[in-house]
Amino acid sequence: ASKALASLRAPIIMSQPDKWEIIACNSAAAANPVKNLIDDDETTFWHCKTKSEANWCEPPYEITIDMKDPVTIAQIDLVNRGEASRANNIKWVEFYASNNNSNWEKIGASDFNDEFIRETFRYYVKSTTARYLKLVIPEGHGNACPPAAIRELTVFGY
Repeated sequence: ASKALASLRAPIIMSQPDKWEIIACNSAAAANPVKNLIDDDETTFWHCKTKSEANWCEPPYEITIDMKDPVTIAQIDLVNRGEASRANNIKWVEFYASNNNSNWEKIGASDFNDEFIRETFRYYVKSTTARYLKLVIPEGHGNACPPAAIRELTVFGY
């Protein structure tokens, strides 16, 4: 009976913005740095570099988070930028997990659509215990990409 109850329990927030560190990101605007992705503050957001910034690049964008300790990941929530005056051209996202920051296992992928309304996109990923989490944005919609922006990434687990 205890196994049945355990499988029904809801995942809890595992994110620890004061402890976790983003150790890699291949595109971040100076005004909207990648640290905003895990700062637990929806008034800030990460934004890829714009075409006017030095070292601008097209997708894929990759962001690697060191969670410092192994975490059992079951769900990842992303909050889009969701501003009526701004387009966000992220087509889909992929999630990878690793224990050594070298060997990566794909734990989930899905679409990501920003319809100008701020909302949370919930991704139920393959339950995995890992120290590192990688968010990959493989491509955007059409030739308007970038921009790419995400307000928050939250990890849920057990």
